[in-house]
Amino acid sequence: MGICGGTQAKQTAIAVRDERLTNEFQKMDVVHRAIECLFIYEYWLTPKLISIGTRKSKGWFNDLFETTANGETKIAKYTRLDDGSMQVIVCGTTNVANVLSDMEFMKREYNNTGVHFHDGFLDIAEDAFAKLEKYFDKAQDISITGHSLGGGVSVILGWILHSKGYKVREIVTFGQPRVTSKSGVKTIGNALNLWRVVNFNDVVTSVPKLNYTHFGELLWMTDSLRKEPTGFPHIITGVKYHSIVGYITEVLKHCTYLTDKEVEWAREALKLVPVDDDDRKKKEAEMKEFMEKARSQKTVNDEFSEQLSPRGAKKA
Repeated sequence: MGICGGTQAKQTAIAVRDERLTNEFQKMDVVHRAIECLFIYEYWLTPKLISIGTRKSKGWFNDLFETTANGETKIAKYTRLDDGSMQVIVCGTTNVANVLSDMEFMKREYNNTGVHFHDGFLDIAEDAFAKLEKYFDKAQDISITGHSLGGGVSVILGWILHSKGYKVREIVTFGQPRVTSKSGVKTIGNALNLWRVVNFNDVVTSVPKLNYTHFGELLWMTDSLRKEPTGFPHIITGVKYHSIVGYITEVLKHCTYLTDKEVEWAREALKLVPVDDDDRKKKEAEMKEFMEKARSQKTVNDEFSEQLSPRGAKKA
């Protein structure tokens, strides 16, 4: 095959892959899930998630609950009114305690199930389950999402729920590290409906290395034709692609199904993320203005009207 023919074949293959990404992103509501991950980092979800992304009607959810799990990892849950399912969001690395959890890469068996998980992530997942257990219903579908450490915890929390008889509909992660070994995957791989969104050469998705492996459906945003991200990319380049802002920016390129208004709201959400302490005060003022706009458009439930300030959500 000539150079031109090879180039054309590559372009065709990339176009086919990109079409699949668009279809899967729409099916899994990836934009909305990613923005939830963004806001749980900076603000807590209340009432910000109501006004962003693909949800525009007043009163589309209820029973929002937010707390922290082991290591001060923020977690939130709410119930969707359209299908009655529970959504759980797990925050990624935000503090020293989280970093220490990241570094605890020795494995520990979960509850005599024969499955060994990343010890630090398992600690957080077990505490998250304990904090949320009273809200779970075995007749209710449960969806879980998280970024970075939150993605790893989401997978393990999904397995804990599944092993206890709960219905885990899907798990969608962004920049998720590995959480178990090949032997663990043999047990949980077919039990969990996992979708892993990976941004180009995100270094976090390639660790831990020693006797760890990935599973689930890979949604890899790249111009490479390889089936999986390979090797350990340059550390600076790899970190660049890991931020949740980077993920949302890249995801939006594939979401051609979004309306102009939905794209506008998503981009407004990105603009509200502070880049440093000096910027935070300005962004908090912008967030208040943003939420006032959302209330005027009836996208914020009245019961959360007193919770406008960033970090101001009620926590248990």
